[in-house]
Amino acid sequence: MFIFSWFGDVAMRKYQQLLLIVVSAVSVVALLFYHHEYHRLRYVLEVLNFFGKPAENLQCPTINETSLSNRVNGFSSPLPVWVPVGDNHYIYSAFWERNNVIVVGTGPANGGFSGRNSYQCEVWLEGKDEPIPGRIHASIIEGQKKKKVGFLGYTLSCEIEKLISVVPEEVTMWRTQDKVPAKVSLPVHYMNLKRLEDDDPALSLTVCVLPDDSQRISSYALISFVSYYSILGVSDFILYGGSRYHHVAIELQKHGASVSVIPWNFPVSGDGRAELERDCRSRGWPATGNIVVLSLNEYIVPVIHNDLLRMLDDLDAGRKTTSRFQFSTQLFCTNIPDDPGAEPSWPMFMHKTYYDPAAKTGAVNIYRPGALTTNKPIELSTYTLSPSIAAVHKLSSCDIPPGASTDSFQYKPNIRRFVSELMKSGLLNVQVEPRK
Repeated sequence: MFIFSWFGDVAMRKYQQLLLIVVSAVSVVALLFYHHEYHRLRYVLEVLNFFGKPAENLQCPTINETSLSNRVNGFSSPLPVWVPVGDNHYIYSAFWERNNVIVVGTGPANGGFSGRNSYQCEVWLEGKDEPIPGRIHASIIEGQKKKKVGFLGYTLSCEIEKLISVVPEEVTMWRTQDKVPAKVSLPVHYMNLKRLEDDDPALSLTVCVLPDDSQRISSYALISFVSYYSILGVSDFILYGGSRYHHVAIELQKHGASVSVIPWNFPVSGDGRAELERDCRSRGWPATGNIVVLSLNEYIVPVIHNDLLRMLDDLDAGRKTTSRFQFSTQLFCTNIPDDPGAEPSWPMFMHKTYYDPAAKTGAVNIYRPGALTTNKPIELSTYTLSPSIAAVHKLSSCDIPPGASTDSFQYKPNIRRFVSELMKSGLLNVQVEPRK
């Protein structure tokens, strides 16, 4: 009996040892598998960290299709156009601002829309058979150089005889002294905030783009421009006279960018920047709280901040005291060798980091239309930014005499801070088919 018990214990111990060996083997195999997977995952994470996450290559503005359509149509509809309203007097667009009809016009510097060239107006309301009569009060758009010849931009206010609380449909103008007046009507533009869902105007920034008839900038340059400003927090773009870029705008809209195109058949000599800037300020209000007019070769570059709106809020936290932020412009030379660290895949404006400190350039303004008032000069509420905070990089050919040294040009690579995020932008990868 004892012998059988002893043999049973021996067999049991062998089975236990065999089980321990099997468990140990499985544990070793599992440990080796875990070790392999750990290093594999670590390698993948290192690759992602180096090249960027794949999802980030598809970054596009996040806005639903209905809201995007409302914003694009809200800025561009009804389409404006320059029309003659008298001898050398032209009007472009009309807006409903603070219970008043405002018209953007251009006319002779001497005489304008007053004196012998005074105008009358009338306002039409929906469903009404008779208009409300009024009279035009003209004021020169601020920021223009005074001159006795040529043309100036004007803000025309149709002062009507009674107060109305609804948005008019049309405004009609004619010259007072004409025996048979040639009446000209414009539709009144007004952005309906109810159609923009929960968008906060104070948190939006609109860029109005000047026509580039002389530069003929490529479609990719426009895409790069929109991509750059999108990563800086710009919500909307309005292209004036950009009909040849209409197909580009459509492709950008497909990727979530709010890009509107409106005509700009400016009827007289000059660039009409004052008139365009005045139209831009009214066209965006009250849907956007911040507005700036730029050429396609002008880039606002913050030195410290990564977002333009946050920068403005830091400068004027209450959004009440400042109606205009003024940026100095620095001329970055396109005919000087590229930045030594620039890569071929970067957009061209990222290559240009040398500027001419002696070049005389103007200023660029970001307006807050909601803070503008008719009884307070805009200069009193202007915040002038130091180039150490931000400046406008304007790309253009510099005047370099033959044989002159380029040592006088200064190196300023601030814009390269944004190259990594820009290259990940989904908008930058938008492909546009050539027009057939």
